[in-house]
Amino acid sequence: MRKTLLSALFLCLLLCGCDRPAFAPVSNLPVASAKTPPQPLQLGLASVTTVSKSQNATPDFPGIARTDITMAAVTVDEAGIIRQCILDGITAIIPFDATGALQAPEDLNFHSKNELGETYGMHKASPMGKEWDQQAASFASYAVGKRVDELQAGDVAASVTVDTDCFLQAISAAVQEAADLGTQEGDRLALASDAYMADSRSADSDTGKNGSAHCSAMLGAVTFRGETITACRFDSVETILPFTPEGIVSTNVSLPPLGKDKLADPYGIRRRGIEGKRWYQQANLFAAAAVGLTAQQVARLPLNENLQPQNGSTTIAVDRLQLLTEKAWQQVDAG
Repeated sequence: MRKTLLSALFLCLLLCGCDRPAFAPVSNLPVASAKTPPQPLQLGLASVTTVSKSQNATPDFPGIARTDITMAAVTVDEAGIIRQCILDGITAIIPFDATGALQAPEDLNFHSKNELGETYGMHKASPMGKEWDQQAASFASYAVGKRVDELQAGDVAASVTVDTDCFLQAISAAVQEAADLGTQEGDRLALASDAYMADSRSADSDTGKNGSAHCSAMLGAVTFRGETITACRFDSVETILPFTPEGIVSTNVSLPPLGKDKLADPYGIRRRGIEGKRWYQQANLFAAAAVGLTAQQVARLPLNENLQPQNGSTTIAVDRLQLLTEKAWQQVDAG
């Protein structure tokens, strides 16, 4: 009986034209491919600084030592295409009067324009009602997916009214400075800063000695995978503007200040550093030590009384570099 049923079924299949199997051979089935490893990316950090808007004091109005910093952090792929971009800026103003006396508290700090948000106040004067950080974010978004030579300020004229030359210069420099430090596709980028008035003094009319307005700004670009730091870069911008006992700025404000990674050895750090290393080289050592840690772990690294790492890895103070990694994580964690 069983043989009869099987024969009948086989005859039925032939009559119906079903001359191929109901299931594809194993050789024709799609084979799961190995997971593609994340693409390595380069991390870049750069800034453009000017003091050209500094002004002399008059009997009626104070003078100002003004530092304007535009900074960019980028990740770049092997083809030179920008994969992530963040722009930020700092305007640091240190006032002094016509007698050469500083008019600023010793603990003066300067928040970045992204940190200030709407309180920076540009939206009140913008024809589009957009704040500085919104316009910077628009330009940064425009840069993503392009190479530097493809960036044109005119392409974003409808969404940005601020001067974009500094944006272009900062992004171009950041791409040029980009390096393989461990960042991969999917890592999240952050740009942090810490700016303050440092070692400034009033002029002395009795001796004729000039005063000085000193702005120091620490910059950091950090990438994260989850909470873990995958790459890190630091830089520092220093501007020192002298002014006379009459409140006259006594330097050429048209010359652009340079970051410490571009200066030869302004403070003799090479002479007293580790194996003659400059500031930025020691900062790079600390940045490399931060990779694989969380920002909280970096913040807990023990320092000596000079705010240097207890393990002697650098001779520069790193407390503000620790702060930069914390601020960078706060940006990423906030979404």
